[in-house]
Amino acid sequence: MPHNLLHSADSTPKHLPQDSWRVFKASEEYIQLRRISELLSQERYSETFAFVNRLTQSGSIPAQYCQSVMLQQGIGTMKDERNALQLLEDILRRIPKTVDPCEHNAALYYGQLAGYHLGMALWIGGVKGQDASKAAKWWIKGAECCYNMTDFLHYDEAGHSCPLMNAAGIRCQMMLGRYYARTSQWESSLQWYEEAANKGSPEGAFEAGFLHWCGLGTTVNLPLAVDYLTFAAKHGNICAMGSLAGLCLEEDNEEAAALWAKKVIAYTGTTEATVETALEALISLPRYELGGERLRSSIALAFYVNKQLGKQRARNALE
Repeated sequence: MPHNLLHSADSTPKHLPQDSWRVFKASEEYIQLRRISELLSQERYSETFAFVNRLTQSGSIPAQYCQSVMLQQGIGTMKDERNALQLLEDILRRIPKTVDPCEHNAALYYGQLAGYHLGMALWIGGVKGQDASKAAKWWIKGAECCYNMTDFLHYDEAGHSCPLMNAAGIRCQMMLGRYYARTSQWESSLQWYEEAANKGSPEGAFEAGFLHWCGLGTTVNLPLAVDYLTFAAKHGNICAMGSLAGLCLEEDNEEAAALWAKKVIAYTGTTEATVETALEALISLPRYELGGERLRSSIALAFYVNKQLGKQRARNALE
C-alpha cells in the first residue's frame, strides 16, 4: 500500500536497530517521515508528492527514495520511470558525501534499495532497455553498500550494539548469484550466494549448499553442503529441506532423509498430494518467495524419498 513506501512511523524501520530507534525518533528526519506516512495514510497523494519533492530538494535521501517510488508508480504525480531511475542513481552518487555515522548507515540502507531496483529495471527491461550485464553493475553497487554498513554508535540498555542488516543488499547478492549462474560462471555465482548466506540469508545458504553438493564452481564438499542446507532448512527454506532429503538418502542416512522429507510433506497437509497441489499450497505461504521449478523439484524429491523409504520399510517387514 502507498503509505508503506518508507516505513510505519510507529514501528522500528528495518534499517535501524532498536537501540538507535530512540535516538532517531528525536531527529528532524523522523518528524518528516512521520508526516509523509500520515499524508499517505490519508490518501493525500498530490500533497505528499509536493512535500517529498521539497524534502528531496533539501537533500533528504529517504525522501528522494520515496519520490522515486511515487514517480515509478504514478502516485500523486504522473508516472515517470526514467526520472524515477535517475533519482535512484543520484542516491548512489551521493552516498560517499555522507559523514555522520547514523546518517551514513541510513543512506547506505537506501543505497542498497537503489542498487537493487536499478538492477531489476535493467534485468526485466523498461525505459532503459534490458541489459543483464549493466544490471549486475548496479547490484554490485548495492552489495557494496551492504559491506560498508557499520554498527550504529548507540547501545541498548543491556549494552549491546546491533549491526545493520536488511534484505535489499542481500537481494543484490542473490541476483548476482543468479546472474552468474545463468551464464554458467559457477565460481562467481557461488561467491555471491555464499556472501548472502554469510549475511544470514536462508535462500543464499540453500543455493550455496546446492552448488557444493553438485560440485559447481568448486569441488564436491558434502559436509559443507549439509551445513549450508541445514541452516537454510532450519530457517524455513523448503527447497533446502527437499535437497537434504535427497542428499541424505544418497548417503544412506535414511533417518535424516525421512525427517526432511516429512517436513516438506507436512506443508502439503497430506502424503497423497500431487506435486502440483503441493506447489500451489507452498507458494501461497506469505513468507516463501521462491517458486517455480526449484520448488517443484524439491517437492518432487521429497515425495520420491518418502516413497522409496516406504518401499524399503515394506521390504524390511517381509524379511
